[in-house]
Amino acid sequence: MTVNLPANFHRVSAKDADRVRFFTANGGGMLSCEYAFGNLLAWGDRYQLACQELDQRLWVYGASSDFLYFPLGAPVSPQLLYAASQDLQKQGFSGKLAVIPIDYYDRHREELDAWFTWQSSPDYFEYVHRTDVLADLPGKKLSPKRNLINQFEREYPDWTSRELNPAADKDAVLNIADVWAGHMEMDETEHIDDDLQALAAAFDFWPEVGFQGTVLEVQGSIVAFAIYSMMTTTMADVHFEKALRSHKGCAQMINRETARQLRGKAEWINREQDLGVPGLRQAKQSYEPAHMIEIGLLYPRPS
Repeated sequence: MTVNLPANFHRVSAKDADRVRFFTANGGGMLSCEYAFGNLLAWGDRYQLACQELDQRLWVYGASSDFLYFPLGAPVSPQLLYAASQDLQKQGFSGKLAVIPIDYYDRHREELDAWFTWQSSPDYFEYVHRTDVLADLPGKKLSPKRNLINQFEREYPDWTSRELNPAADKDAVLNIADVWAGHMEMDETEHIDDDLQALAAAFDFWPEVGFQGTVLEVQGSIVAFAIYSMMTTTMADVHFEKALRSHKGCAQMINRETARQLRGKAEWINREQDLGVPGLRQAKQSYEPAHMIEIGLLYPRPS
C-alpha cells in the first residue's frame, strides 16, 4: 500500500535500527515508549510510521494519524516546532504534533500557545517502575500482589519461568493472546486487533529489535508471557504481556518474573500506557509506579 509521506521521510524498517538506538540510548528513565525501536517496527504497519534524521535530530511521523512526533536529539526550540508544523502544512499535512513532554510545554507555554492549542493525553501517559521494586514487591501497598503470587505458588507448585524462545514458543504465545482477547470486556476491546497484529509482527522482527521475553509454565504448558526490549541503556520497555485468567495469580507472577529476568540489566521498566481502559488503568496504578511519562498534543491554530 502506497502511503503519502512528508518530504524526506521514509517508512521505518530494520535498516534504521542503529540510528534509532543512537537517539534513544541516553533517554534514561524518561523516554516515551513511542520511540522504542520495537514499537516503531511492530506497530509500523498499523500506524504507518516513518522517520527521518535531520540536523542531529530524529523525527518520527505517523501517517495513519497525521502526527509528527517531538524530535529526539539536539535541543528543540518552540520556533523549530512551529517551523516543522508549518512545513508540513505547506505540503498538505495537518501539522499536528504528538508526544510533547508536558514539562517542555510548561517551560515554553507562552510561545507555544501563540501558535498551537495544547491537549494533554492522559490515556497515553506511561507507567515507569524501578526494576527492583517489581522484582521484590516490597511494602504494604504491594502486599496484594504478593498474596496473589503466594496463592499461585500453592495452587501450582510445579510452575516454572524461563526465557521465551521465539521459534519454539511463537504458536503457544499467539494462542494465549487469542484466548486472552476472547475474555476481554466490551470497554477493553477497541485496541485488541491492533495489539494482536503488532504481537505477530514482533516475531518477524525479533533479531533486528533484540526482543527478549519471559514465559510462565504450569505442567509444561505456557500460561503467561511477556515480551520486552531495552529502549535506553537503563530502561526496558515491556511491549506485550498476557496471562490466562484461568490461572489466578499468573498475571502477577509473569510481571514479577519478567522483572527478575531484567534485574541487573535495566534500572527501570516502562510498562507503557493504559489507553484510558478503566480496568487496565486500575491494574497499572495498583503497582505504584515510580513516575509517569506525561505527554500531550499540539494542534496548529488557524492562520
